Amino acid sequence: MADRVVAPLSGEFTVLNLGAVVAMLEPALQTVIEKLGAAQADESPSWFDELENELLLGAKNTISEGISIEAEAEGLKLGVDMLQATLDRCRENLDLHRNG
Repeated sequence: MADRVVAPLSGEFTVLNLGAVVAMLEPALQTVIEKLGAAQADESPSWFDELENELLLGAKNTISEGISIEAEAEGLKLGVDMLQATLDRCRENLDLHRNG
């Protein structure tokens, strides 16, 4: 499948349209993880730890082009913090306890 490039109609990414993307994707991600969790009900809860590690590693390894290092670092921290908050909420909703 070919990569699909998604951009705002104006061609410019703004705080408003990026905020809208986050507002839509965060609950969608939570729904997907929790449905996956329901399908894993008979499995060891370690599946969640593995998923969490993989998602966070992928998020931390993203690279942005055309922005300052400071803006990239701030955006990365915000993104990782939001992802971690979503994962924590999923863990709680699925009644899983952190392994290790």
